[in-house]
Amino acid sequence: MISTGLVFPVSNAIGTLVQAVDRSDVDTVMVAGQLRKKAGKLINVDLVKLQTEVEASRDYLLRVSGLLPDLFATGVTYKG
Repeated sequence: MISTGLVFPVSNAIGTLVQAVDRSDVDTVMVAGQLRKKAGKLINVDLVKLQTEVEASRDYLLRVSGLLPDLFATGVTYKG
């Protein structure tokens, strides 16, 4: 369910969702018949755990790729 009236015309539902909607516009999400978001709130998601896992994955990928992010530059440097 999309909760904004600012997305129109909808001639392609999937394209509209991908191109014109952000997460705050989505009210309800079901995956494989189970609610994952209701009334704009995530259901059964441990955000602290998820953030920890995402950061660990990012760090691993950067380490094994040799790409070292420079947080104050416009790109990344390669240490190979």
